[in-house]
Amino acid sequence: MSGSLSNPSQLLMRHADALSGSFLINPPADGIMRQLQADGGLRLTAHGSDQPSVEQLRSGERSENVVLFLPKSRARIAMLIDLALSRTAIGGRTWLVGAKKEGIASAARQFGLALTDGGTVRKTDAARHCMLFQAGPGDTARSFDLDAYWESFPVSLPGVDGGPHTLFSLPGVFARGRLDPGTELLLGHLQTSPGQKVLDFGCGAGPITLAAARGGARVTALDSDLLAVLSTRRTLAEAGLTGDVMVSDGFSQVNGSFDLIISNPPFHQGVQTTSQAAHGLIRQAPAYLKPGGSLLLVANAFLDYPRVMQETFGRCHCVAEAGGYKVLKA
Repeated sequence: MSGSLSNPSQLLMRHADALSGSFLINPPADGIMRQLQADGGLRLTAHGSDQPSVEQLRSGERSENVVLFLPKSRARIAMLIDLALSRTAIGGRTWLVGAKKEGIASAARQFGLALTDGGTVRKTDAARHCMLFQAGPGDTARSFDLDAYWESFPVSLPGVDGGPHTLFSLPGVFARGRLDPGTELLLGHLQTSPGQKVLDFGCGAGPITLAAARGGARVTALDSDLLAVLSTRRTLAEAGLTGDVMVSDGFSQVNGSFDLIISNPPFHQGVQTTSQAAHGLIRQAPAYLKPGGSLLLVANAFLDYPRVMQETFGRCHCVAEAGGYKVLKA
């Protein structure tokens, strides 16, 4: 089992005997949960490979050991440190583990600055280009308020009347604080009609979902990230609109078929780039499209998505190209 674990998980497992009853935050989907369970370990997770409910994020339940895996989104570090410390029992230990190249040393400094109640942070171990830090016991029970991390920002949605519109976002949600140029280009060429069944794959803060719902479509939206799902749900609710917004790893939670699947598929994961999610979306999309249905996505112009779309659908049309992006339809 250990051979399949990520480097941070392998480092953490060197201390498994000290982690009984742990609360894990942001664990990778590499088997670390099962491995710790096999060693008599953990209780539950906050978010990551096993997505939580909102109640889990808001719960005040505390544990003797809380482990925070460094998130890929640096914008999310402060919030998750706050969450981790709030879940640590008085006299308990808070652990932080991650890779050097992903900024674990910087996060550890931020971790130390957050210890305002007499706690201390020290490096516990280092191996496989990763580091493990541990905060000593503090003497004050801390609270966590998810609502304190909400941001809202006005955007103009191309082709959608009645702007500016408002997007709501939690830390690390794409694209927090702005309408990214790829989505802007896509929305300028998006046409939906009342009653049309639309799936927004990778909804982020919800601009595509909002635009489609404004056009009268029956929208389903998904994202693998709980905070993105919460953001899109609030974006819709604050606009007085409805839609089915769910946490889903790819199409795993999707039922039914759609007239149109729309996506600005993820290309970056932390410091790395990957086309895996987009390739999976393209190849699985036909199974979720009605006869005559279409896939519409936007991507960096240099990516090989047209080839994959051509192989999968037997067709691929470039609807628009600008600013280093292409809107592709199949």
